[in-house]
Amino acid sequence: MKNSFDACNSKDLYELICIKPIMKKYLFLSFLLSTLVTYGQNVTFDKKNFPNDLPGYKKAVDSLNYGDALYYDKKSSNDYLALPYYLTAEKFNPNNDELNYKIGVVMLSHNSAVKITSLTYLKKAFDLNPNIAPDIHYYLGRAYHLRSEWETAKQEYTAYLNTLDPTKNPKEIADTKKKIEECNTGEELAKHPIKVTIENLGPNINTEYPEYGVLVNADETEMIFTSKRPETTGSNIDEGSSQYTEDIYISHFVNGAWTKATNSSTSLNSSDNDATAGISADGKTLYIYRGDKGGDLYTAQLVNDSTWSKPIIMNTKLNSKYFETSICVAPDGKIIYFVSERPGGFGGRDIYVIAVDSLGNWGDAQNLGPIINTKYNEEGIAVHPDGKTIYFSSEGHNTMGGYDVFRSHYSGSLKGTLDTKKWSVPENIGSPINTPDDDVFFCISASGKHAYYSSVRDGGVGEKDIYRINFLNIDTANLQPIAKTKLINIMGLVVDSSTHKRIEATIDITDNNTHKVIAHFKSNVTTGQYKVTLPAGGNYQISVNAEGFAPYSDSLEAPVDTGDVNEKTISLQHLEVGTNFSFNNIDFDFGKTTLNTAAKAELDNLIDIFNKHPKLKLSVAAYTDNIGSIEVNLRVSNKRAQAVVDYLTSHGIEANRLSSHGYGKAHPIATNKTKAGRRKNRRTEFTVTGI
Repeated sequence: MKNSFDACNSKDLYELICIKPIMKKYLFLSFLLSTLVTYGQNVTFDKKNFPNDLPGYKKAVDSLNYGDALYYDKKSSNDYLALPYYLTAEKFNPNNDELNYKIGVVMLSHNSAVKITSLTYLKKAFDLNPNIAPDIHYYLGRAYHLRSEWETAKQEYTAYLNTLDPTKNPKEIADTKKKIEECNTGEELAKHPIKVTIENLGPNINTEYPEYGVLVNADETEMIFTSKRPETTGSNIDEGSSQYTEDIYISHFVNGAWTKATNSSTSLNSSDNDATAGISADGKTLYIYRGDKGGDLYTAQLVNDSTWSKPIIMNTKLNSKYFETSICVAPDGKIIYFVSERPGGFGGRDIYVIAVDSLGNWGDAQNLGPIINTKYNEEGIAVHPDGKTIYFSSEGHNTMGGYDVFRSHYSGSLKGTLDTKKWSVPENIGSPINTPDDDVFFCISASGKHAYYSSVRDGGVGEKDIYRINFLNIDTANLQPIAKTKLINIMGLVVDSSTHKRIEATIDITDNNTHKVIAHFKSNVTTGQYKVTLPAGGNYQISVNAEGFAPYSDSLEAPVDTGDVNEKTISLQHLEVGTNFSFNNIDFDFGKTTLNTAAKAELDNLIDIFNKHPKLKLSVAAYTDNIGSIEVNLRVSNKRAQAVVDYLTSHGIEANRLSSHGYGKAHPIATNKTKAGRRKNRRTEFTVTGI
């Protein structure tokens, strides 16, 4: 937008509002002087009060008038734009009650980077004139509230509350009572801080402009976030906020430090608002908010280590004609949470969920319900690596002010429609993570040791900065002290066994104790790389599938006594006549011929392959260990092979596409002297006989 005053165009004005270093020095000096000088009598802006400096008086009055035009502009909510003009006038006449009041008010505006300084000006306005404005006690309450001076803030809020008429001011009464409750919450939470350290990520990430929407990949080597900076693509000003339009920035963790963030360029950014909205568990799918089309969500794919594909708009099951602002996909890829302003919710922005079935079909969007959503705004949904704990920010619940980060756990089944009654009552994750101002876009690392978020905190570089939270011996799913859990990054390549060409493949990690998929992701389309973080000592299964290749299945080792990284190259065989492959989980218990849950899950994967290749034919071979006679083992192995065939045919696979054979204890692949070896020998193998 164009500014209505010749003195300052939009770009110059924003740079003033963002408080460039010279303005920051001035504010500090102004604050220091105002705390040292005793307040005198109220001095009005009348030229008779300044007979010795009429030129200075005229300049100050012009600045005051410019500021008032912005302050009283009913068409804009950005009254903070008046701040540099008011500060110029205040430098000339620091003892005017109305001017000090207005400076204090605009410093408390939503986009202000200097809220903490507002108390100085509001106190001075009150000392000069206790009746300066009917809401002076409300704003004093806000100023004390933001400084965590809970009791004084409550006293000011109560003083304001006592001036209100219930019949004329119901909204003001409700708002002020909520603020008092926020102070009560903040006071209580501050008594029981959780064990964390919080660090500002410094000048390579944060600037005097807003930074937020932080996303970090699984091994915390790449950070993607949103900022409103002068180098925004197109150098545009957003008319709604009078700030620069949003762009996406990227930084990498190299040699123990984050590199200077760079604009992600036109591959992700446009001339409109482009903001981070979420990232997949494997870090290969980026979700983006774009301001076009009313505010929708897009996806971009990581093409190689540093290049993202052109964003593609997501489907209408998720996007509507209303704002959709942030999104999070659960580690198994089957549950999608997102934030929307669509009607029919409980407040302004609500959290919704969509389930994805085994064929990849999207269900209908479902509101998470009144346990999670409030009559206020919810924002910034994130899922813990356990898949059942969510983090989100809310202006409701028991916030201590602005947006606070909350945690809730789901106790029901994650298949199909979620039961909204099975979410636990959201828990404020506490102080010092949450503050009296906005704390939002909480992103927990795959290891659970760290979290990243945007916060408005005293001592920050700009209005919103990005911080890293270091959990000190804390279970992040329950926010309770624990012995630290060792985690291991499993990483490697998926390659063609014959050509060694890198392959894009779908990878599922299953917990063998619960038989549940805990991670679902893809290897990189260009490099074939994959990466996943798992608790050490677990018992896992990895299943890998790619078009035109035989399925791969194997146990996944994550022993406690190894380092932080295990590398595993996965070679896939072409699906052609003569190809042999096996599923590690179809190994049968000793003496048993019935399929267990894990075996059925593996065969369900095989059914998908049969359906994709209608001419595929397989021979099923079953083996035993060496315990027992040759005759008994042959009989048992034949029954096991037939059990596999029976399961497949009962699920629609034609019998003429299958044959079965039992080979007893012949052809062992491991020693029969150990329990683990004998279990490996009790295996089932497949050979392609037609394709």
